[in-house]
Amino acid sequence: MVAAGAALVRQRFPAYTADQIAAQLRQTADPIDAVAGNATFAGRLGTGRLNMYRAVAAPAREVRVTTTTFTPLRRAYAPGTTLRLAATVQNMLLPVAGLTVTLTSLSPHLAVVQGTFAVGDLATMSTADNLATPFAVAVAAAGVPLNTTATLRYRLTAADGYQTDQFVELLLNPDYVTLDAGDLSLTVTSRGKLGYDDLAATLGDGATYQGEGPLLSEGGLLLATSPTRVADRLRTSGSNIRQSFFQVAQIGFAPAGPRADQLARGAFQDTVPATAGAPARSVGVRVRQRAYAWASATRKDFVVLEYTLRNLTADTLKPLCAGLFMDWDLPTAPGLNAAAYDTTRALGYCYDPIANRIFAGVQLLRGGAPAVYSFDNNAPAGSPVRLADGFSPAEKYLTVSSGTARAQRTAGLPTGADVSQVVGTRLAQLAPGDSVLVTFAVLAARSLPELQAAADASRLTYATLLPARAQPGPQASPPSPTPPPGPCAWSYLPASASPKSKC
Repeated sequence: MVAAGAALVRQRFPAYTADQIAAQLRQTADPIDAVAGNATFAGRLGTGRLNMYRAVAAPAREVRVTTTTFTPLRRAYAPGTTLRLAATVQNMLLPVAGLTVTLTSLSPHLAVVQGTFAVGDLATMSTADNLATPFAVAVAAAGVPLNTTATLRYRLTAADGYQTDQFVELLLNPDYVTLDAGDLSLTVTSRGKLGYDDLAATLGDGATYQGEGPLLSEGGLLLATSPTRVADRLRTSGSNIRQSFFQVAQIGFAPAGPRADQLARGAFQDTVPATAGAPARSVGVRVRQRAYAWASATRKDFVVLEYTLRNLTADTLKPLCAGLFMDWDLPTAPGLNAAAYDTTRALGYCYDPIANRIFAGVQLLRGGAPAVYSFDNNAPAGSPVRLADGFSPAEKYLTVSSGTARAQRTAGLPTGADVSQVVGTRLAQLAPGDSVLVTFAVLAARSLPELQAAADASRLTYATLLPARAQPGPQASPPSPTPPPGPCAWSYLPASASPKSKC
């Protein structure tokens, strides 16, 4: 019906552009906010119901805000943030006189500091902006619920009673931070997810490299001590997420100091297993997380993630496995990536085997025995891990606990597939009340040699700028010695345990 109406308007006003035809239809529509049942949605139902008689009777008037530029530009804004909005308005139809744009907050958590833009007269198809004196808005410093959507209203008024409204929505007090000091930008959430806190990719800024992305479909921390005792916030089946972790302290930026250009920290945990007969399905670990990023040329390609794991149970966790699950979707063809593993650097990575535009991966910097598991998400039925039919606790435990066997190091070769990879570590045990530090670097680069150079730089940075804090319990130990030369295969376990020979 609307398409037919647009055709009639085009016939009546042949000089109109497509945008002007749309404007004519909007401004001649019948308002429906007062219709029974619509009161709750007043102001959110567009301009109303199509009125074709009015649409072809005479030219109307419409001025619209065509673009809004936010400074700083974020997908979400933390409490206490002040932001500026530069608006561009365009007159689509008949000339207007005395145009004013007024910005109003419809949220108690968002205050308009400067909210008036006096445009004046505006001719047909002319534009104006308030770049010189933008709107200013302040987010409340306290009391903002997590992931709150706040609405701003533009009200455009002009001579002879012209008035129209437009709306802008902002996400406030997000349950995540985005570390973007360097070329790699990565969202870290309060509950162990990376990239996004949801599968719909709406809560978070994802992962980008030099502005290109998104690169990561899903990522997050995975903890396990058996095939049935697993803790994570990763997919299960369909569009469902396992809800193991809950927030203890919301993640947020802290003063970085001399260690890094950006520092974020928070805490979360899973539930403590029941002790009265029911089988344990959780791990019972509290996680304190820290994330670091740098702007310097030698450190701009990685973000370091520290996880301090504390055993909250009355039992020794034997073993305790921790890893990062990463479902990379890299350009040029996100569903045609390959996964590989650099044993020397404990570096798992993914790339497009045809275009080789971006390499991205995870490196184990501190922990126990390394682990890697690369797999095709759409592997045939009967495969050990197959995300096409869900990601079960047993599959998650397999990916994080199976060491670095050669068959697990690669996936998607030679032409690419929809691959995922888990890079992790297996700790022999964690006694009740004890803590252990596990550290990863998330990296990206334009080539494999550059990714390997970034991995070397991240290890050096971690050893020099982020000296390990003393950890209670049996896992704390001096940094590892350099493995001696020789024909033996060595597992290099930096800063947590001595290297172990496999001779």
